[in-house]
Amino acid sequence: MISNQDSSFMQMAIEEGEKGRCNAPPNPWVGAIIVKNNEIIGRGYSAPAGGEHAEVRALQEAGDLAKGSTLYTTLEPCCHQGRTGPCTQALINKGVSRIVVALEDPDSRVAGKGIKELRAAGLDVDCSVSSSEAKQSLKAYLHHRRTGTPYTVLKAAISIDGRIAAEDGSSQWISGPEARRDSHKLRAESQAVIVGVDTAICDSPRLTVRDHTPLPLKQPLRVILDRTGRLPLNSPLLNTQEAPTLIFTSDLCPNSKKETWKKHGVEVCSLPELTASDVLQELGNRGILQVLVEGGTKIHHSFSPLAQELCVYIGPRIIGNSGIPFISSDLGSSIKNAAILEIIDCQQLGNSVRLKYFFKK
Repeated sequence: MISNQDSSFMQMAIEEGEKGRCNAPPNPWVGAIIVKNNEIIGRGYSAPAGGEHAEVRALQEAGDLAKGSTLYTTLEPCCHQGRTGPCTQALINKGVSRIVVALEDPDSRVAGKGIKELRAAGLDVDCSVSSSEAKQSLKAYLHHRRTGTPYTVLKAAISIDGRIAAEDGSSQWISGPEARRDSHKLRAESQAVIVGVDTAICDSPRLTVRDHTPLPLKQPLRVILDRTGRLPLNSPLLNTQEAPTLIFTSDLCPNSKKETWKKHGVEVCSLPELTASDVLQELGNRGILQVLVEGGTKIHHSFSPLAQELCVYIGPRIIGNSGIPFISSDLGSSIKNAAILEIIDCQQLGNSVRLKYFFKK
């Protein structure tokens, strides 16, 4: 029987899993809690890829007390041999008597087989406890495993009248320091950050996580879309000592430019069409679970039909009609055709406001 106590312990497991949010990918950031006699005797969250899974870390903390206990986990325990052993066998060996699972793992290597193995070994298994909250926590991982492409978040800092830059291209700073600090959290939670070459040239961004505690063990992959090879050699994005860089380009880019980029340690990927869909598919193939699309206006336009989420920071400025709009092209000729988004969250950050939305498909 599922109790309110089960839901309470699972909420703790979800919070535990969030501790691995920035460093567990490409693995999921799972959380696990072990309980015996209504007391928590073990906690764990996913280590960086290659390290212990959440269940194993919780078992290590619980030690011999794990026998006869209940384990709460946000995702179905794995049952296959990867860089670490199967969690199902570890749970069986330690004598855990009951497993409470928030979500079945959509990964084809698991997909219900872990639950089946635990039940076959005589363990009681209850599923779908606090599943909606766990889905929210693991949405990027779940999306990637089900589609093969990254969970895509569009991010923009805009003026009150919806401009991302003035007529001369200047945009620093539309939003305030609190909003910029919050945006670094978004970067830390993403494994790749995308900008177009116009943004790369005009803003000279570093696209690294700097204003976030703790810093991720690995900086996100910086992705630049540059069809013809315009990114200058003095761009900070070519400093691969600071963070890895991948440039998507096309056959229109001279081979000499591609080779020069490579000498800087940059990875270059040529795509025939260089479409948003092709870029996301390639990043998904590389195990990128979440990508943050930072712009500019043409890039926002091309990725918006494929994105799952929008994060907008509204700064305390009015730029006027000559400014550069957030989206460069009309998305609908009538209000009936205009995209409708579902608001997730609204928060004041200093003198700016952050709005988060789901794109309705």
